[in-house]
Amino acid sequence: MMLEADSVESELPTPESAYYGETVRIPGMGDAPNRCRGLTPVGFCESGHVHLGRSSCDTRYCPDHWRGWVRDGTVSAVARLGAYREAASGWGKRLLHVVASPEVDRVSTERFWSLRSDAQDAVKAAGGRGGYMVAHPYRTSDFADEMFATAVEHGNWDARRGRWSFLRDWADSNDWADWEELVEAGPHYHALVACEDFDPEAVPDGWVVKNIRSFSRFEKRDLEGFEDMARAAWYLRTHGAAQQGRQTATWFGEMHPAAFDPEEELTKTGWHFMEERAAEAVGLEPEEMLGGDGEEPEVRCAIDGCESVVHDLEELRTWLSDSSWIASLPQKRIHRLRAVEMWVFEETQIPPPSIRGDEVRVRQWLLETGRMFTADRQAGLGAFGGS
Repeated sequence: MMLEADSVESELPTPESAYYGETVRIPGMGDAPNRCRGLTPVGFCESGHVHLGRSSCDTRYCPDHWRGWVRDGTVSAVARLGAYREAASGWGKRLLHVVASPEVDRVSTERFWSLRSDAQDAVKAAGGRGGYMVAHPYRTSDFADEMFATAVEHGNWDARRGRWSFLRDWADSNDWADWEELVEAGPHYHALVACEDFDPEAVPDGWVVKNIRSFSRFEKRDLEGFEDMARAAWYLRTHGAAQQGRQTATWFGEMHPAAFDPEEELTKTGWHFMEERAAEAVGLEPEEMLGGDGEEPEVRCAIDGCESVVHDLEELRTWLSDSSWIASLPQKRIHRLRAVEMWVFEETQIPPPSIRGDEVRVRQWLLETGRMFTADRQAGLGAFGGS
């Protein structure tokens, strides 16, 4: 799985110098677009604190929502890979995870991207008929590898989730300066590729192509095959190359859109089935894909040292119908909860856009708005009238 990919990457050739550190990054290393900067209620705690968050833009550069971009692209990749395998027969269904790396001395930004076409040619020379390629500009540094090994040794991280998952969780930053000691330049190109017979000796001079593993047997009614592809595609996208105007992942060979039309090969109904199965597989959290219990971790409120359990906003109205819970809350928290109800559920009161980027001002608006509209409230927050 991810651990196998990490292990193979450490054996790949490294260029003497690379000149793309200022231009080629990884997902989540940009600024949030305007459409996702506004704060909105996303949850509440059992002590009545309102939790705010930003609406999801699911763009590659957004520090808050890049994982949505990972998710959406993974669904598309798994659906197309599954469709190709379904349309194939016999050993034609076989899918490999391979990685291609150039033996070069210097790599500029332009050279990094142009090498991707050469990588596709190298993979095809080794027997690949076509597939899904993700360009990777960096490998983990020795320092990062040591941190990962320590976390695994002490039981703080599941090694199967991989080094990059650990780093993305540990660093949790969109400041590239925080990443400079965690990565080192090392261009390589991962491919999920259809391949019956893999021959690494057939690749052109100047390239190394390694087979990381074979995917599990594919059968369209067996979700395991989709999940297997989803784990790989998700992981590869989390640290793929990100640069404005360039695609992180591309299709090539027999799976290129110009060569393979899933709807034509499988019929419209068959293609829709593949899309549904892919979405179902990717809908699982990475931990659940690995065979965990799939339970979401309990979140605790950090407002003023509260530490009460945090619930999704969808549960708010159930809690608001509990008069004993409402009666136990301070008045200001009740006002804010009332304002949330009007904002999110009733849509009768909406804060002005000018304050949506400032948490302090949004919380003040919730307090003032809730205070204005709590009188004579007989439903929803039943206890308001007599509080």
